[in-house]
Formats: sequence, structure tokens, C-alpha cells
Amino acid sequence: MAYIVHKAVLLDKVHSKRRAVLEQPGYLEANYIAQPKYDGCNLTVIIYLDGSVLAFSRTGEEVKSVDHIKMALAAMPGIRPGAYLGEAWAPDLEFNEISGLFRRQATTEETCRLQMAIFDYVNLEDYLGGDCVVPYDIRVAWLPENTDLGIVKQGHAPVWLAGSFGKLAETLPGNTAQHVCNKLVESGGYDGLILRDPNGGWRKGSNGTTGEIIKIKRVLSFDLHCVGWDEGQGRNAGRMGNIVCAFEGKYLKVGTGFTDAQRDDPDQFPGQIVEIEAMDYSSDGLLREPRFKGIRHDKTEVDA
Repeated sequence: MAYIVHKAVLLDKVHSKRRAVLEQPGYLEANYIAQPKYDGCNLTVIIYLDGSVLAFSRTGEEVKSVDHIKMALAAMPGIRPGAYLGEAWAPDLEFNEISGLFRRQATTEETCRLQMAIFDYVNLEDYLGGDCVVPYDIRVAWLPENTDLGIVKQGHAPVWLAGSFGKLAETLPGNTAQHVCNKLVESGGYDGLILRDPNGGWRKGSNGTTGEIIKIKRVLSFDLHCVGWDEGQGRNAGRMGNIVCAFEGKYLKVGTGFTDAQRDDPDQFPGQIVEIEAMDYSSDGLLREPRFKGIRHDKTEVDA
């Protein structure tokens, strides 16, 4: 299914030449604008020259559950035609509840709990043409000034600006993007951190590999006791497929992050303390997408 948005991507999805620049220590913190990543549904609201207003999902389907958002945006003094890009979100709802309301086929009292956090604007001509070379920091300066700035307030205004931390090296010195991301997710309601190139353009359907918009997801890290390993299947038949670690009274299997040489020598792992990274906790009380990072020869105590 085709996207009508300019996708935010993880850093490892950016093409190698550009990624080599972005991965330099401190580069993103010093050069990119940081924003909260709201755990909601991507929403584009378009105001046309004749005053009509339509709302679309990231895949171009018309959204019919947000008439209250469309009306609030169109009624703002000085509002200009164009595409307002943001997230349908509610501070007191889980993502599955937000998604359910978002996909309703009519605006109801229930769907009016949804709000829109606007994080970008593209003028109408460029949006319809699918390409905008106007830098991001200029585009956001065109957003309405009378929306609530910063993190959403408890007033539940239907439309507000998503807010920004600015460049982290200036506003939160000493904090890495990953650290800020983890803190946001821990606070609830956020899905991570978004980093935007202030000089970046916008292109409809972009796969994001040129690195204008980077998303940072929470990374959990634990030093765990490895208690064994399992033989693999397919290409790993006859050698290690995964190691087994003790985690919170359960057994956690970790099958990614290993070199071929490590898979050929699995007996080095049992009894060792190993560093494991994961994207989040899983519903069964273990870790989601666990990945081996290395043996911690410098540690004698485990984390869990």
C-alpha cells in the first residue's frame, strides 16, 4: 500500500553514505530538531482554496472520524490553505483505543476524544505536486501561532502544535537522543523521539532513506546470565540458533546479533554475563526483539 507521507525511518534504513554522517557521535543532537513521537495514528488534514477540508491516513484513505479536528483547524484566524501533517492522539488513551476511534466511519462523541498534534505544514501547491523544497524550519514557522505550544495541556484542545526540544545539544546538553527517547517512552503516551533536519525538504511517498526525518525508538539494555543455547534451523542447522538467558524468573531466547564465528563456537556463552538490547517488553513478560550485543567480561552482577 502506497504512502502519501514522507516517512520517518530508523537510522539503519538511511542509505550508507548519508548514514555515515548522521552516525558521527553527537551529530544528530547538534544538527537535528527533536520532537516527541506521539503514539497515535498519522493524520494529514488538507485545506483547499475553496475552503473545503479533507483528512487522510498515511496511506491516503479518507478519515471520517475527525470532523471536530477539521472544523477547529479551518476556523483558526489566519489559517492558510495547505496540508497540515500530524498525529491523531489522546493523552488518556492507549494506542489500540486511539486506532479504533481513528478508523470509525463517522465522527461521534467518542471520536471527539481524538486530538491532532501538528508537526509539519506544506503549502497546497507543493503538496499537490508531491514535492516541497522549502526547509522544514521555514515550513513550521508558517503554522498557526494561536495553537497551544509544547506538550499537550489537560484542556484537550482538538488541535495544537506538537512541540519541540529544539537541538538537543543546545537545549538538553549532555543528553543523547536515545536517552531522551527512553525517558519520553517511560513517561507514557509517547512512542519515541523524532529528529528532523531543519534544512530538509518534503516529498510525498518518500521512503526516508535520505535521512530528513529520523525516528528513535526506545532501547532497553540488560546484562543477563546465559544458561545455555539451542541448535538452529535452516542456514543455522548444525550450529547455534540462539542462546538462552535467565530473565525475571523466565527463560529468554536471543537469536540475533551473532557473527558466524560465534554461532560456530556456542560453548563460549553458557555461564557468561551477556549484554542484551531490546525494543520493549513483550506481553509475556520477556523482551521484544532481543538482540545480543556482547559478552560482559567486566561484570560480575546481572541486571535481572
